[in-house]
Amino acid sequence: MAATVFKEYGDASTKALEAIYDAVQKNFTSYYSFVNRDDEEKFEGKLTPSVGKLAFDVDFYGRGKFPPGAYHSEGHQDAMGLCLYLALMNHTLGNDFVLAVLDHVLMSVDADHRREVCELLKKFFPNTQFILTTHDPVWLQFMNSQKLIKGSTNFGGWSVDTGPQVWREDLVNVPYLGSATVLNYTSTGTQSGTNIGTLTVTNSGTQVASIALLGNYIAGSADFVASAGAGGSGTIITDPPVTDAAEQQSFFAQPRHG
Repeated sequence: MAATVFKEYGDASTKALEAIYDAVQKNFTSYYSFVNRDDEEKFEGKLTPSVGKLAFDVDFYGRGKFPPGAYHSEGHQDAMGLCLYLALMNHTLGNDFVLAVLDHVLMSVDADHRREVCELLKKFFPNTQFILTTHDPVWLQFMNSQKLIKGSTNFGGWSVDTGPQVWREDLVNVPYLGSATVLNYTSTGTQSGTNIGTLTVTNSGTQVASIALLGNYIAGSADFVASAGAGGSGTIITDPPVTDAAEQQSFFAQPRHG
């Protein structure tokens, strides 16, 4: 009796697991083939269980199935990792797969295939909110242009005590105004939050810029300084707590408002 129960349990478990493997490898193959449909449209991935492990092999241009690291490049392997993750989440969570964080997962994927990844996420996961991190400003710009993302936040360093620091929003480069530049700060009355006030820039009585101040810091009428940009390219407005010259230059290179 016990042997019969054990056998029935083993058969049922094997059948259930094989159904999971089949579903995951089918979706994995579909996602990866979509991203690489320019040259690997007939690609196939295979999950094969054995004692104590699960083998993962992929097709290499019709020449057989091998582990991903055998012949595929690092970029292709990164794409496989993403597609396998998406296939697992799709199977595990189904319609509840509504949030995912992808931390710089496409570092070694070329521009053409990154474009296909954008299409993959939009086509197959329209109801999932993706939070993507990257060090690549070109990729960030591309995600914006492809309407994959609806907004972005830049970070300008981190520390063990405070974590990542949001890139400063209190910087603007307007046409060079010379000595007639006047700064006027108007507070919203709050000391922190999404909008703590407005900085207006005037030249000889004419307003040339109105800047919303965003962030979590205390601002005041004496907190801002106007100075000429490099080569007289414009008027740089900074918050004096940035005192290190090298740090200021890094901010100058990417003005946040205009």
